[in-house]
Amino acid sequence: DIFPRWNQHLMFSVTTLEDTLKLSVFQYDKYTQDEYLGKAEIKLSFLEHYGDNETDKLIYQLKDVAPDKPFGSISVYLSYKAI
Repeated sequence: DIFPRWNQHLMFSVTTLEDTLKLSVFQYDKYTQDEYLGKAEIKLSFLEHYGDNETDKLIYQLKDVAPDKPFGSISVYLSYKAI
């Protein structure tokens, strides 16, 4: 699938909104090594402006992509709840 969807809800613990969420994206391959597609780094400090609300869709261009591969992107929705 050229436009994969993960549709997963993940929860992470962070100690401060000064942290950076680092996402590495791979293409799963059942028979050979998974293919690295790139990474995105998201500074979380902007989340304090959203309160307990979810962000709109955020799109990040993948970085660190092999020169012979097209650039891709990842779309995410984020929210922050202080506990």
